[in-house]
Amino acid sequence: MGFSLLEIGKRGLGAQRFGLDITSNNIANVNTRGYARQIVTLQATTPVETAQGFIGTGVEVGAVGTARSEFFDREIRNSLSSQSGFETDGEIVQRLEAIFGETSDFSLDTTMQRFFAAFEDLSLRPENLDKRKLVLAEARNVVTQFNSIGEGLENLRSDVRNRAGDTVNTINQHLEDIAALNQQISTALARGDNSALDLADKRANLLEDLSELVEVKVYTDTNNQTSVSIGDSTVVTGASFSVVALNETVDAISGERTLRLVDLNADGLPRAVLSVNQGQLGSLLKNYNVTLDGNDSSGGFSVVADLNSLAEALVETVNALHETGFGLDDAGPASPGRNFFEPGGLTDPVTATSIAIGSDVLDQPRNIAAAAVANAPGDNEIARQIASLIDDENFIGTSSAIEFYSGVIAEVGALGRDAATGASTIEVIRNQLFAQRDSEIGVSLDEEAVSLIKFQRAFEASARVVNIADEILDVVVNLGR
Repeated sequence: MGFSLLEIGKRGLGAQRFGLDITSNNIANVNTRGYARQIVTLQATTPVETAQGFIGTGVEVGAVGTARSEFFDREIRNSLSSQSGFETDGEIVQRLEAIFGETSDFSLDTTMQRFFAAFEDLSLRPENLDKRKLVLAEARNVVTQFNSIGEGLENLRSDVRNRAGDTVNTINQHLEDIAALNQQISTALARGDNSALDLADKRANLLEDLSELVEVKVYTDTNNQTSVSIGDSTVVTGASFSVVALNETVDAISGERTLRLVDLNADGLPRAVLSVNQGQLGSLLKNYNVTLDGNDSSGGFSVVADLNSLAEALVETVNALHETGFGLDDAGPASPGRNFFEPGGLTDPVTATSIAIGSDVLDQPRNIAAAAVANAPGDNEIARQIASLIDDENFIGTSSAIEFYSGVIAEVGALGRDAATGASTIEVIRNQLFAQRDSEIGVSLDEEAVSLIKFQRAFEASARVVNIADEILDVVVNLGR
């Protein structure tokens, strides 16, 4: 009996000490990101049969589990993808607003108004050379503003492309790390190592980091092996992972450049296009392929395409009138057909970056066609008609130039408001999910303090059992003396 009592006490000491270890680890990780509270389950050891019946043999550690909730993990990953996408949209819109510079005195609509006002001023004294020089000066301002905005948008698109590349590199690193953790977890489980739980927490954190970059679907099997999918393609299975990359295609006719995420086969060639709609990468691809693509064919809002359309309309409408008029030195009878702006062509259409003052009038103010007839320095018909374009309701589509531009700026503002509203709304949802998950899987110091006392008292009681067993054995040994 002494020996069995000693064994029971020893088992009790081991089991309660293990419980103290788990509880202490929980307390130590109370502020650790993504840590899921670990739970130790104790179970009775197999009883033995005696003449008096079955008698217990003590306690042992049955299992160590975790309070992690796949439901909350999934919902948090989804919210992180949405919020990251909205935040990236907001960052890009801020860059757009800075490029357009609507808060300055040299915004594009202001320079266009000054340009047409200069023609209005010229119509009052068409023979005055200074008035003609003012027209060219204001034209330069318009061209410079168009070029500056166009180049800014091109640079922004290039930056978005580079950022997308960096994001994909980070995605690949996360996929590799998740696959490695799958392997480590499998090895730990095979040898009965409780480190598998800590590795699973680390993997969960990586999955959340990954979901900020790209929307993912996650499935964890009964062996605690996680599979990860992007779109309809599985990119992590156990210890195996795929490499993803950016692939850009160019339409031979329109010149539209489309950037997509693909996974690569063993030879490094694109195997499948991955659907990406959320996360940081989803925002970057959307803005690269639509918002900042001057040749976009999706029908979405392209600020570059709209700006190019405005530049093209300005060139065509002003040139259409100017080429019918006469400068100060034109004798006639036929109009010299000078273009005020450099015209575009089928292969090189006018864009915001390419718009320029025509070589026929550049630094040649006398060639500005203000008159509708030759040898009439005081005639102002063409200058007056060009000046009136500022109020033309059919300047571009069914809008005036200023109305159209205001619509573009309003659309950019709407994108910013949508991004801010979406990010704010999702943040509230995300914080609620984090709070609910923490209440379920997080460490409660009050609960752990109770567990600590419980295991401590049980350990002390088991130690007392060992002492009693020792005393009994001592008595038995000394019976024959």
